[in-house]
Amino acid sequence: MTPAAALCLALAVLFWPPRTSHHRLAQLHPPPPRQPRNHPARPLLLIPPVLATLLAEIGGLLAATALTWTLHRHHTRTREHRKARHADTARADTLNLLVTQLRTGTHPALAAEAVAKEADPAVIPTLTALATAARLGAHPSHTDNRLLRAWNTAHNHGIPLADLLDAERRDLEQRTRFTAQVEARLAGARATATILATLPALGILLGEAMNAHPLHVLTATPAGQFLLPIGALLICTGLEWSARLTANTTHPTPPRPRNPPCQPTPQQHSSSPSPS
Repeated sequence: MTPAAALCLALAVLFWPPRTSHHRLAQLHPPPPRQPRNHPARPLLLIPPVLATLLAEIGGLLAATALTWTLHRHHTRTREHRKARHADTARADTLNLLVTQLRTGTHPALAAEAVAKEADPAVIPTLTALATAARLGAHPSHTDNRLLRAWNTAHNHGIPLADLLDAERRDLEQRTRFTAQVEARLAGARATATILATLPALGILLGEAMNAHPLHVLTATPAGQFLLPIGALLICTGLEWSARLTANTTHPTPPRPRNPPCQPTPQQHSSSPSPS
């Protein structure tokens, strides 16, 4: 085979048209969209400890590990709180649409299915469960789905479902508004905690500017190898403590349900002999 014939054959294989049947089927049933990754690449977290080990040996390894873990934990916590606020806002908007549909006389199953087409992806499973329960007439008594519990309460006690969902919407909006106000007021405290955490680094830079060589002491002396991880642990402890205080303020832990009081045991009344 000549080189020209081989080149023509390769071009023919490259530009060979796809099979039309598979192309049509792919258009009718497109693949589901891929969910974006919400967590950073885990191997990147190993870079700061490795670099610190090369520069400051075992003390740098311990200090960099503690700081990297604390910053990664803070980033994960902030992302989860942001996601929770977004979910509450989307749930409130979905409940508003659902209440509007119900008050126009739409059946709960049809209303849930109609709202699910325009709702946030995080709320679609909840609406689908409500539509299924309303269509099949199911009334689960023990479930974590707030819409299903509202549907069950409306069916058992004759309360309009729109009123229950509207009360749930107002509660969500009030909690979201309160959380936003508290976080805005705590912005100054969080900035102060961040500034206090960076003061040791500024002190080290100031010492280097004064030719005190604190980096040499921390990385090349036994005392520095001992003090470097201790200082990093103190910084991490301060950051975690301030984060815990602000988290308890903006996201208080709900109280644990108390055990129901013991029911009094019925006393057996002994039949006294009637006086003769």
